[in-house]
Parts: sequence; C-alpha cells; structure tokens
Amino acid sequence: MLTGPLSILAAALAALGVFIALGLEPSQDADHPPRPEPLSAGVMEDAGGRVVGDLSLKGIGDAVDRIISYAVAVDAAKKAQEAQEVARLEAVAVAEHAAEHEREAATQVVADVARESAPVAPATGSGCVLPGDICQRESGGSYTARNAGSGACGMYQVLGSTWAGYGGYGSACDAPPSVQDAFAAQLWDGGAGCGHWSAC
Repeated sequence: MLTGPLSILAAALAALGVFIALGLEPSQDADHPPRPEPLSAGVMEDAGGRVVGDLSLKGIGDAVDRIISYAVAVDAAKKAQEAQEVARLEAVAVAEHAAEHEREAATQVVADVARESAPVAPATGSGCVLPGDICQRESGGSYTARNAGSGACGMYQVLGSTWAGYGGYGSACDAPPSVQDAFAAQLWDGGAGCGHWSAC
C-alpha cells in the first residue's frame, strides 16, 4: 500500500483519470451531470466564462509536476530531519563517552593521591648492616627517621650531600630499606668509613 506523498500522487492521478473519463469538472460528480456544451481543448469554464480547470495534457502534466515536486520536497524534509536526529544522538554519545573518560581519570587521580599520602609504617632496625648498636643510636632503628636539625635521615642518618641521589632517590628516607642498606655497606667500606657516623 502506498503511503505519504506517493499516496497523494496516486490519488491525484486517479482523480484526474476519472475526470477525463467522465468529462467532469472538479466541482461535478456522477449525480450532477456536466454542462451540455463540450469543453474546449480540456479547458473548463464556469457559468461566467472564467477558466476554472484545465484537463488538457499540458494542464495534467503541470498538475503532476507540482504533485511530484511536493512529494520530493516532503521526502527531502523528512530525510533532513532524520539526519539531524542521527547527528544529535551521535553528539550525545560522544559527550557521554568524554564525561565517562573524565570521571575515570578523576577517580584515578584521587586513588593516586590517596596512595601517595597514605602513612607508611616505619621499618625498624633488624636489617642494620653496621656493627654494634650504631643504627639504634643513630636512628632508633627506623628507616624513615629524620633529623630536623641536620637534615640527615633514614636508618643510617645520611646527609643529603652524602647521599647525592644514590639509586635515583632524592634522599635516604625516600629509598627502600634494601637501597639504604646497600648504601651504608658501601659507605662503611669494611670499617674504613666509620667516621661518617658519630655513634661509631
């Protein structure tokens, strides 16, 4: 079954066919017979002689052209409306995806900050590589101990100038116990470096 503009076109053509077959003007039907005088070249006139219709081939062609133009315009408008709706839905999807990405990024930032700011339990001195009670006297056996006065820190209370970015860490306190132990053993050098510690 035809629908929309095509149904209008089909109906119009069917009506014109009936008018031509019956010789009727658009205002006439089977219950109202046509005027006795024949139509001239398909032109219809009212009682006053005014042209009210044109059933000539040219007149029919013009009417069909107008109906087709209307049907094409309606179809184009419908397609444009559908394209606008598709574009709108795509824009909404892109915006939702971007918002989701931003939420995930923000969640990751919060997690990173929370992890970095979480308190770290100090590691205590069972791993001291120096002899005697040097570590206990220097730092109380804590790998995270800091001397506010001198700036020395870590299990072995190493000054920043002595640490000098060892192992890629800014200070001894920033380094894990294994790195602090390795540095202290190197600095101790079999006892030759004892002078680096006041408790030695």
